[in-house]
Amino acid sequence: MQQAIASLQLTGIDESLISLAFTHKSYANENEDPHKAGFAAKHNERLEFIGDSILGVIISIALYKKYSSQDEGYLSKMKAQIVSEPTLAKVALDLKLGKWLKLGKGEEVNEGRSRPSTLSNTVEAVIGAIYLSKGFEFTQGKVLGWFKPYINKTNVVEKSIDYKSALQEKLMQLKKIRPHYHVISENGPDHEKLFVIELKIPGFEMLTSQGSSKKKAEQQVAKKALELLQY
Repeated sequence: MQQAIASLQLTGIDESLISLAFTHKSYANENEDPHKAGFAAKHNERLEFIGDSILGVIISIALYKKYSSQDEGYLSKMKAQIVSEPTLAKVALDLKLGKWLKLGKGEEVNEGRSRPSTLSNTVEAVIGAIYLSKGFEFTQGKVLGWFKPYINKTNVVEKSIDYKSALQEKLMQLKKIRPHYHVISENGPDHEKLFVIELKIPGFEMLTSQGSSKKKAEQQVAKKALELLQY
């Protein structure tokens, strides 16, 4: 585990906790009696439990501070994406955590060392081990360093937001009215269309936007309207 500690720059950490963080349940099954009391303490799932919670808190604080103009819905969607299995697996690959995993023979043969679910769980377990050994502040610094590219990647999150639904919900809350979309123009060949959409909201200025499809143009103009409604 010394190589892992050095690579992750975890000088002074409890080596037994880091070793446990890299111990998959399949390895424990082959080397311990799964029916024996205390078996759960022989693999990393308990550390995953801690790490998952600590990761959520750290990411929530970071998003709250960085995106001060965004509402709770946006922050929730962004957090969900950052702490999702695909993102955690990417972080694990960036850190090369797979090479230090202790796996059972079956998991090793079935490429468990590169399986996204295993890698994402390992990230959480490592975070849990760091927290228990070094405390919150140190863990926060590590996590923010590892996840910085994903915290800054707002364009990916925006693709998952349904601005039309969000706008309709907002307008119903504020004014009990619905937005109305109209196609102003449709230009270009079938494979390269450009749609211009007009959005009318009673009591607000008219907005327009364009996109390669009506749906995309409507989403863009709804986004503009939501931004206006925040001020």
